[in-house]
Amino acid sequence: MRKITAAILFAGLLFASPAAAKTVTHRNRSRPVHHRKHPVRHRKHRHRGRQHAPVVGRPGSGDVPVRPAPGAPPVTRSNGPAPLSPRSPVRMIGIGNAPGCLNGADPTPYIRTYAATVLRIVLSPYFGAFGTNGEAIPCLKAASAAGARVEIAIQWRSVWTPAQAADFVRQQLAFYAPYAWAVGLGNEQELEWGLTGQPVDAAQTAEQYAADFQAAAQVVASAAPGAVRVAVEGSPWSLPFSQQALADGLPGAQALAFHTYGVPVTTIRDFYNLATSYGMPLWCTEGLDGPGVWDDPRYPPESLAQLADCQLAVAWLN
Repeated sequence: MRKITAAILFAGLLFASPAAAKTVTHRNRSRPVHHRKHPVRHRKHRHRGRQHAPVVGRPGSGDVPVRPAPGAPPVTRSNGPAPLSPRSPVRMIGIGNAPGCLNGADPTPYIRTYAATVLRIVLSPYFGAFGTNGEAIPCLKAASAAGARVEIAIQWRSVWTPAQAADFVRQQLAFYAPYAWAVGLGNEQELEWGLTGQPVDAAQTAEQYAADFQAAAQVVASAAPGAVRVAVEGSPWSLPFSQQALADGLPGAQALAFHTYGVPVTTIRDFYNLATSYGMPLWCTEGLDGPGVWDDPRYPPESLAQLADCQLAVAWLN
């Protein structure tokens, strides 16, 4: 009876308006905020946990050359494996940033709270590079045992060449490919990002991202051929960037993803129309409202009802 009551209560939270859902007490508010957002340049400090040594041989250790102009001709349509149906009736709920997951903590309580079928993690060279040496494997094993699929989003530095970005993806999949149901290529690459104590990396252009994606997607096709290849993983302001990147060419992309904080339903529909025009579903991989989510009043998360065009809706936890 308690389980039924809890399920009914949480369903009401998901479908409630954002204002109503925010009455839930958020966890760990006393801890440092792990997202830093700006009205123009949106930054997130995504990962918590202990510091550890960098990945041996990770691209960008030391001086990093400025990106050369991409030499490959543009590809105007995805030409990889058959895409997922953009109008699939399947609606998936996911959680991201499960506390401690990048250091191996068990995400099962959070998966159960949301009745989630997807766990999303972000592996990044920024902010201590948590999880990039395989520390998250116990978390992903626990998620799989709980019946959740795993999406691994891999971010890279904007100053890296396509070869360096692909090398970082290769290093991460050497650890995580056996657990990857989906691989997100990039994470808000169109925004500025900073290394702790070092200069901020400039935002990528759509052309630069497309060149990186083309190189990284080949790595995924080899290292994790059964994984869904997820394109862009952009911020709430990434529609023009996404449009141009797709026009420049994202071969092999099978889903288009962006983050829905504070965006109107019309923007979600614009992304949905863009995704379907390329034969892909829309994934909203951050921004679902619910218990314990990261929440900035300027960029509020969205109720599940507002994300009706999203085949996957993911709550980013605090």
